[in-house]
Amino acid sequence: MLASADVNEQTIFQTIADDAPVMIWITDPTGYCTYLNKQWLEFTGQTLKEGQGLGWTNAVHPDDREAAGQVFMECSNEQKPFNFDYRVRHKSGEYRWAIDTGKPRFDNEGN
Repeated sequence: MLASADVNEQTIFQTIADDAPVMIWITDPTGYCTYLNKQWLEFTGQTLKEGQGLGWTNAVHPDDREAAGQVFMECSNEQKPFNFDYRVRHKSGEYRWAIDTGKPRFDNEGN
């Protein structure tokens, strides 16, 4: 059970992330997507359930999918930021270029 402070922080984060004018996602250490913000869901037309895990990759252009995943995993394993351009399918079916910039987060033990 989450303490009320944890619930409050989680609610605050989700409100900020959903109101941000960018697509935001979070993964666990294995690369499994655990969170997609409202902007991602509205842009792609995916549901949260469809996008979780590796489902988000279904919205990435087939020609870009492997490279996007590879860049993400390499940078995560090397604990370094990444910046990668790839095409994402809009809910209309058209692909549009996206600039994906991220930085893996690690605890004090490097996890």
